[in-house]
Amino acid sequence: MTEQITHRKSLLPVKLEDLTRFVLIGREKLVAVKAAIRAIDKIGLAKDVREQKLGEGQELGGALLDAEARIGELLKDLPSPAGSKIGKRGVEKTLPTGITHKLSHQCQQLAEYPALIEQVKAEAVENEDIPTRSEVLRKIKEKKREEYRQAIINKGKYVPESEKWHIEVGNIITYQTKKKFDFVITDPPYSKEYLELYEILAQRANDWLVFGGLLIVMCGQSYLDWIIEQMSKYLKYYWTGCYLTPGQPTPMRIKQVNTTWKPILFFVRKGEKYTGKIFGDVFKSDLPEKAAHDWGQSISGMSSIIKGVCLPGQSIFDPFLGAGATGIAALGNGCFFTGIDINEDCINLSKGRLNDYVAKR
Repeated sequence: MTEQITHRKSLLPVKLEDLTRFVLIGREKLVAVKAAIRAIDKIGLAKDVREQKLGEGQELGGALLDAEARIGELLKDLPSPAGSKIGKRGVEKTLPTGITHKLSHQCQQLAEYPALIEQVKAEAVENEDIPTRSEVLRKIKEKKREEYRQAIINKGKYVPESEKWHIEVGNIITYQTKKKFDFVITDPPYSKEYLELYEILAQRANDWLVFGGLLIVMCGQSYLDWIIEQMSKYLKYYWTGCYLTPGQPTPMRIKQVNTTWKPILFFVRKGEKYTGKIFGDVFKSDLPEKAAHDWGQSISGMSSIIKGVCLPGQSIFDPFLGAGATGIAALGNGCFFTGIDINEDCINLSKGRLNDYVAKR
């Protein structure tokens, strides 16, 4: 297999300009091949005709990925002329015609991960598809994200306890603590299979909140009425806030709605009255942050909530810790923080992130 890959790559052009020309022309040919496959599917030609055209597309797609990776290797070694501009990705070199700075960056990423290129090619053959640059870049992003998470997790295993924050493995159903908190601020999972957690959260909040404290919980819109009804069995509904989310709207297909916000529900213990500061009810996240956790909220979004509602010196508890964004936002506002999660990796990840945050302040 290795000999086949080496032989195939040896057939590629050697010079940067020739490789660039090969890629530009090859991309146009690949568009035509894909169009031909769509036409074959539409008119229902013989299976062997489609297989032949698909094989052509797979071979061409693989060759283009090899060529782009080779371009990336050559671009890394390209000298930077005097007076070069500093762009978002570093020094902006003078590039060959047809190679943009974005494509240059992507080709250099491909050059760093040849094994992922081969993986995408193999998967394309298995799935009767054509290997693409976008799929390799997606896998590279996933790999870098996992490497980033794992590095912080490994560091978090050795982080000492802090007077300002405490994090440990814990289950929301069974977790016990002598502490009482001014706020429980959390973001449980939204899908239907986890709905019962909202009811459990409401029950346990009675154990965790100080007199007049608030439970502040994010949720999705799909089951909002059910969540309010179930949580109101154990707590008194106080208010609904709006959490504005950046980027493209999220389609709620079942309701035919594109939404750009999430509800934030506020509850107080029954028979008690919230006595904290006056707060606004619209909060905003600047950018989505999913590098550390698939379901994670952004630090900017959690900071918007905590700065808007909490005072420095107050205590915050998050029983769905995840990657620790609530903890970082709490420390940033001068609050004390406690968090639990059932996943030990999430605990170590959060410890590493909080420790790094404190060290940089």
